[in-house]
Amino acid sequence: MSKPILCYVALSPPARAALMTVREIGLDVELKHVEMAKAEQRSAEYKKHNPMGKVPTLIDGEISVWDR
Repeated sequence: MSKPILCYVALSPPARAALMTVREIGLDVELKHVEMAKAEQRSAEYKKHNPMGKVPTLIDGEISVWDR
């Protein structure tokens, strides 16, 4: 079973809060930095997991959780 993936941008306050939360609860995640300058958050692949095209997004198998 693979680790959940946390897609984040270091300068995003909601992403930093998500990162602090996963660290605090001890959740072992793979971190994936989203390149905002390259508009990765607007790609079809990213929007498949987060239709809002924002960070953070937590991907665990078929389930994706994001902030509005």
